[in-house]
Amino acid sequence: MPLPRRRFLGRSLGALALIPAIRGLAACADLGRGARGSVAGGYGPLVRSPEVPEVALPEGFRARVLSRSGAPMGSGHVPGAFDGMATFPLGGD
Repeated sequence: MPLPRRRFLGRSLGALALIPAIRGLAACADLGRGARGSVAGGYGPLVRSPEVPEVALPEGFRARVLSRSGAPMGSGHVPGAFDGMATFPLGGD
């Protein structure tokens, strides 16, 4: 049974649409390899931060803890999740 022209075109375009997604996945895989210590195209191998041992950074970088989950901030608010947190200038102090 022959493949109808519209279905052929639809499948062809669908396959073409996958190319950027495949390239993106390949780029993520490359980043993952770099995160495990490869120096190819990155800042070098990751080492544990002496200031914050939970964090691995390239040599020469520093980390500092600004807030911990469950610890009250200056406003008294206790953050539970840090996704999407930001700061905004309000003027004054």
